[in-house]
Amino acid sequence: MRNMKVLICFLLLISLSMSCSKAVSNDLDGWLINYEQALETASETNKVILINFTGSDWCPWCMRLAEEVFEQKEFLDYAEKNLVLLKIDFLRRTRQPREVSEYNQALAQRYNIQGFPTIVIIDKEENILLVTGYRQGGAADYVEHLEEGIRN
Repeated sequence: MRNMKVLICFLLLISLSMSCSKAVSNDLDGWLINYEQALETASETNKVILINFTGSDWCPWCMRLAEEVFEQKEFLDYAEKNLVLLKIDFLRRTRQPREVSEYNQALAQRYNIQGFPTIVIIDKEENILLVTGYRQGGAADYVEHLEEGIRN
């Protein structure tokens, strides 16, 4: 019985440590949350980075963009082939560690973010290719909008 308790505690500890290490680099929905990791991934995969400056737990337009575009198959298929997804989230209702909040604020200042949602597309050399936000029309229209912005 004691060995079983030790084994269960050990497995819980391993599970917790794995989920914590994932939280450092990935949001729960698969988006990266670390700028440097996004740059590294973009270099390795030769993709551009879509930075989503969002207030995911309070901003109605951010929630609409996520629901109407980012969670849709058309966008997810496009993103898998072409984008490194980076979410810089400014939470209000959910507690966020001070270090994360300061890190996100520094990135917002770097890219002169004035409101939410703001979407910034950059290449692996950190050149800005497109700055946009919420647009009506759904995922297919949004993908077309991103493609036009990246090409130009």
